[in-house]
Amino acid sequence: MWLAGLLSATGIGVLRDVAHNLVLSGGGLAGFVLLIALWACAVCQSLGFYLMHRQVRRARPEPGTAAPATAGVLVLGGAAMIALNTVLVSGEGFLPAFGPVSLIVLCSPYPIVFTLLTARRPVALAAALATAAAVGTTVLPLRSSQEHLVAGAWRTAHPSTPRSLVAAVDWPGGEQSALTARAFGTQVTVFFQDSTVDGSPDGVVTVSPAGTDPCRNVPVVVTYDTVPDQDRLPDGDTMIVARTGCTPAGRGAWWLAGTGFRGYAVVVEGVLVRVTVDDLRPDDDLAAVARSVHPLDDHQLWRYTGGWPGWVWVLT
Repeated sequence: MWLAGLLSATGIGVLRDVAHNLVLSGGGLAGFVLLIALWACAVCQSLGFYLMHRQVRRARPEPGTAAPATAGVLVLGGAAMIALNTVLVSGEGFLPAFGPVSLIVLCSPYPIVFTLLTARRPVALAAALATAAAVGTTVLPLRSSQEHLVAGAWRTAHPSTPRSLVAAVDWPGGEQSALTARAFGTQVTVFFQDSTVDGSPDGVVTVSPAGTDPCRNVPVVVTYDTVPDQDRLPDGDTMIVARTGCTPAGRGAWWLAGTGFRGYAVVVEGVLVRVTVDDLRPDDDLAAVARSVHPLDDHQLWRYTGGWPGWVWVLT
């Protein structure tokens, strides 16, 4: 029953993960990827239905009752799995730490729902309800443990990065990447679904020590405008511009300008925040974005370690 639920949940996870990361302007490629995800989901659901149906027929041999009961188990179990997934993911990975525990918890609704829909013995029903209560009461503490575990692992992997530089901004409408540690501090890229380029970021946010020169070595996204020689695009999504146009914008603040991008830099609470964005986005309030910088505690850092977006990440 649990393995049948795992197959069903995997199909749901594939589709949810692709839908979450689908670039709306991706055109035919995005549609092709979505079709593959739909096919994979259908295969997983069919296999899960087959395995679960065999178990339901053993418990409910009456003619005409097995198929509806099987569908009910998969639908209700899937809904409960998605609800758990909004709280819980995998921790550091599939095998280390909480990975297997998360996998067991995420798929536990399927045997629980199976028992509630097919069992007749009061003891079995009571056991299923007790298991459901146990899962419900432990999922939040498990999530909290995962957050501390992942944040601790990230900080251990970057011992030379001061805690004051482990920070992020609020950028309305943007999806921020995992936090990376660089020689100048920390960095995230920001992607907007209305971008005209498949999967490419539109902005960069860097947090550096307050003494950093705001006008030199500014990270920006790679576009055909920001690269002088368009035949030699650098590897990766970002590049460093050695010198930018820099206009004072008040005490401890500067407007940044260059070919193909604009930006804003400001010293806030002892750190220098630099926000740059593609020229194709002229309406973002970069000053407000930069001034929204805030340190990341373990709960917030969890979302910037690369492991939070979707259930499929547990399996990969």
